[in-house]
Amino acid sequence: MLLFVYFCYMESETKFRYCGKLKEVSGWHMKSHRHLDFHEIIVVLKGTIETELGGTKITGTAGNVLFYPAGVAHEESAIGNVPLQTFFIGISLADTLEKALKCSSVFDTNGRLRTLAQWMHDLSSSH
Repeated sequence: MLLFVYFCYMESETKFRYCGKLKEVSGWHMKSHRHLDFHEIIVVLKGTIETELGGTKITGTAGNVLFYPAGVAHEESAIGNVPLQTFFIGISLADTLEKALKCSSVFDTNGRLRTLAQWMHDLSSSH
């Protein structure tokens, strides 16, 4: 949540890279990879994603928001019977904040991050 608050208020220090949507897929898998110059946020809308981040497994279901810091290898898979649907967002942040970032998962209790991700996706496809 802190990340999105920072993103909204420190626009001049944050660079939006991309926003996309993984449409409902079963059996999806992305091999281990890393983004050297930007962070990635995964907003889980439906299904279950299992991610191995730097040797730690994190599972996210609808309502979870996962954060992958720049430079950290991550391998992702859709698991379970329900097709996976996510938003994925890439951002670069100011150096001062980057030093404090770690892999994390939070639950979006009120759905605000999901709404924000939908708005970002809608706007990014218009540019």
